[in-house]
Amino acid sequence: MVQVFDGEEIVGEVSYNDNLDFWDGNNYTSGSTGRHKGLAKLSDGRFVLIHGTQWQGERDHAEVITKKRAVQEILKSGNEDLFEKFPELDEARRETILGESGPTPKTKRLSDVHRAIVRAAMNAEDFTLVGEFNRADGEEHGHYVYWNDDSETIMVCSLDEERGDIEVGTMEDFSGHEHLAAIVEAVDPTR
Repeated sequence: MVQVFDGEEIVGEVSYNDNLDFWDGNNYTSGSTGRHKGLAKLSDGRFVLIHGTQWQGERDHAEVITKKRAVQEILKSGNEDLFEKFPELDEARRETILGESGPTPKTKRLSDVHRAIVRAAMNAEDFTLVGEFNRADGEEHGHYVYWNDDSETIMVCSLDEERGDIEVGTMEDFSGHEHLAAIVEAVDPTR
């Protein structure tokens, strides 16, 4: 076990790991020969940076760190699979690390998840995506229009950051929905 320090005080113990090491072409290391780093989490939710050593006379030790520093350590190591092990750090990453301008990765991820849910829930293998509409103002909102040739049924999936709605029906069914009717009409697969 490795002792965890918060300043000068020992506040916990964690199992040794070196999950922040990377291959430098010769060795797994955290940047210098004989030095290693690992990331762990205490039972109270605080994150811990483990400092491992192979040098005689030195001892492994660990320190309590912030979520922001944990994110930095993961990114520096290139071991981004740790974001799956510690999902709250993936959230902290999105809050603290700037991305490129334009649609955010969250928009794409939501769309992919939404499509997967629709396909599973509605047996949508029988449906073909015939239109996709996203708001031009950058809001995370979109409509996905699917068509089933056999049953002449249309399915409109609407998504925003709060919820997702699914409407299924024939072309006539949508004529009463002012907003959805315009979307359905724009991709009318019966034409």
